[in-house]
Amino acid sequence: GRHAEPTEFSVVVTGDKISDEQGNRMTNLQVTFSVAFPDVEGADRARAILPRAVKASHDRLCTVSRTVEIGTPVTTTVASG
Repeated sequence: GRHAEPTEFSVVVTGDKISDEQGNRMTNLQVTFSVAFPDVEGADRARAILPRAVKASHDRLCTVSRTVEIGTPVTTTVASG
């Protein structure tokens, strides 16, 4: 958005739900970004840096992606009042 405001920005996440001896879970997770920029000054620069920005988000900024990839135990509790 710093170089040109997108006219389209959507994110689609897909995956396969499986059930096996380890239980129900998702595999083959894929995140697809669809971004379009108008034909304005700065749009080419925005298009050029987008892949690097998405990679940086995945590799070091998005705690959700890293948590899923590394795997983290989940604790559940029931609070009664």
